[in-house]
Amino acid sequence: MKKQIYVVLFMNTVFSSVVSFSNIFINIFLWNQGKSLRTIGIYNLTVFTFLFIGYLFGSYVMKWTNSRMALFLSALVLATVFVFLLLQQENIVQYVVPLGALYGLATGMYFSGFNLFSVLLTNAENRQFFVGMEQLTERLSALVTPILFSYLIMWFSYTDTFRMILVLLVIQTLVSLFTPLYHSDFRLRSFNYRETWRQYKLILISILAFGFLQSVIQLAGSVLLFSFIQQETVIGWLNTLFALVGIMTVIFLSRTFPVKRKLRIAYIGAITTTLTVPLLLIEDKWFLIVFNLLVSIALPLLWVPVSVTHFGKIKQIACQSDVVCEPSSTIHYLMIREGMLSIGRASFYLLLILGFDFKHGLHLIPIILVSMMIPVFIFIFNRRMFLEQG
Repeated sequence: MKKQIYVVLFMNTVFSSVVSFSNIFINIFLWNQGKSLRTIGIYNLTVFTFLFIGYLFGSYVMKWTNSRMALFLSALVLATVFVFLLLQQENIVQYVVPLGALYGLATGMYFSGFNLFSVLLTNAENRQFFVGMEQLTERLSALVTPILFSYLIMWFSYTDTFRMILVLLVIQTLVSLFTPLYHSDFRLRSFNYRETWRQYKLILISILAFGFLQSVIQLAGSVLLFSFIQQETVIGWLNTLFALVGIMTVIFLSRTFPVKRKLRIAYIGAITTTLTVPLLLIEDKWFLIVFNLLVSIALPLLWVPVSVTHFGKIKQIACQSDVVCEPSSTIHYLMIREGMLSIGRASFYLLLILGFDFKHGLHLIPIILVSMMIPVFIFIFNRRMFLEQG
């Protein structure tokens, strides 16, 4: 099992590199085509709508074939995204919906398999290690990717950079063939969703809220920062700095802590994130940089302990024990979790489409107020779950 965990983590590192590039530079690429937040909103709303559809499709792929095929197809569809970007660069604004749909489908299928591994490959002893290493590899990818590809864009072009991403996707496709094989009898109608909502609504609401906050932070570190600085290489260096700070936090969190200490860490993360969000109200690039630095520390302090407890809860309610676990029931709970994340992310981008100006002004105030409340709500909603698992 240990060898399988390392294969999965390596594959996730490659995938995270592609996603790190996409979250920053596809948004900036679209911004450069017309400097329209509405275009950014349409693209990302489509991504997160189809991410859930992709997650559902990936769950059925694991029923029809196995988890390995879901990951393999994900890599192929993600490669199609960059082929599409290569073919339609000059007219890409006209195709943001199919572009977002393909990207969402690919990432949804990927997470349907990867999240299943996060539960079935781990137990109470190694789950903190797995989630910590997952976060660490993602941060390492975020450390290298922005600076490397920003210079590749400057030295060559977006076209050549998209081709290099395709090379990474070939690697991801090959590695996916060595991941664990899980098969399930997943059926959408065979699950009591109403009962799940009744029992775990506070947890599910907190996941939705985190998705909203995550989208605010993603845009703050890419398009909003670029609108001030206007240089991909500087954005690359800054995102590398943010990732480095985040890595130091995640290394600290990769150790196993007693429940009371995890609760204290999550509390510190929630309060720090809440106090950091108002910096977005100040129209200055230095305050925006400070915001991204602080949130790179604060958000993992909150979300890593909460994620560990979520996966522990899912295993507790979906499995007979830490050793005996039926995949289809686990997939249902993971699908609900991913669905709530997607709704939260999509709701923020829907605000952009409706005309909320994220680049400052009065329209930003309600977004900031909501974002300030979210971290504390996440802590409060999940506090009981921490104590139950202690």
